Amino acid sequence: MVKTVRDWFVTEELNTGPSHTKIWYDFNEFSSDLAERLEAQGYEPDDYDHVQISEVMAYMDIWF
Repeated sequence: MVKTVRDWFVTEELNTGPSHTKIWYDFNEFSSDLAERLEAQGYEPDDYDHVQISEVMAYMDIWF
């Protein structure tokens, strides 16, 4: 799925971009960092799916 979306963006919008593999690795790195930050805030792994999207986006801003 990552490859398909990446290829669509390159074709329709960007004309260039990182490989789907790099996107996937970066996503996994972000997910790991997010889990560490949530754990530091007192979240349990079962709670991760209930974090508000606005909070996840705030963590993305920090991560980038």
